[in-house]
Amino acid sequence: MPRQENRPLVFSGTFFPVYQRLHPKYIVREEILRFYQIRRHIEDVNDFYRQYLYDDLTEAETYEIVSLIECECEFLHGTL
Repeated sequence: MPRQENRPLVFSGTFFPVYQRLHPKYIVREEILRFYQIRRHIEDVNDFYRQYLYDDLTEAETYEIVSLIECECEFLHGTL
């Protein structure tokens, strides 16, 4: 496994250690996990754009949506 700071969120906290105790033979395929995590961020960007384009947003909501889109894009840029 990679160093802690490079590990996906699922490895931090209590979820994975508990899961591993219950399923000791389970092996995480990190490339598959990474694919689904990246896909989820892309889906979030798509959902935020839909809200931005089609919902009747207040100025504050518009600012929040644009900020969320920027954050997701920055994350994806640093990940890909």
